Amino acid sequence: MLKFGMVGAGMIAQSGYDGLQASGSAEVIAIADTSPVRLRAFASRNKIGRTFPTVEELLRNKDLDGIYIAVPNVFHAPYAIAALESGKHVILDKPFATSSAEAERVVEAAGRAKKLFMLGHEPALHGRRTARARPRTARLFRGDLSHAGLLAAAVRNPQAGNVVREQKSSPAAAAFLT
Repeated sequence: MLKFGMVGAGMIAQSGYDGLQASGSAEVIAIADTSPVRLRAFASRNKIGRTFPTVEELLRNKDLDGIYIAVPNVFHAPYAIAALESGKHVILDKPFATSSAEAERVVEAAGRAKKLFMLGHEPALHGRRTARARPRTARLFRGDLSHAGLLAAAVRNPQAGNVVREQKSSPAAAAFLT
């Protein structure tokens, strides 16, 4: 079971939390948000025991395997890079960057860290162009095609991550960038 921390307790965070918890592959054990009121409310509602007022404090936790980032777009790439550099896998809502240069920095950080980076909306799981790949992908991922399930499978099995990288359905090219 992967242990996740979340960055952001705003509107989009609940669906990310629900997906992680429902996956059976991950559990959320910590969360950070700059708003103390929003942070306390989200943590209380979802029974998350560890809260942090800054991303930096959250990322110092060595017991976290991954980070789910659910904040305004302008913070996506900087927080993803910081999380990758701290040794965490990352699931990030789209768009993952505000420019191509910023996107390249995220991809480079994932490569340097040898950690997995995944967009919260993965084209490999949607659309007619990838329908033929789903049965093969489902076998490798043991049937769990949730975002957390895909990340957990790729951590356990590098071959599974390669299957997702093979999908050519978008310029983002893959769920996992290593």
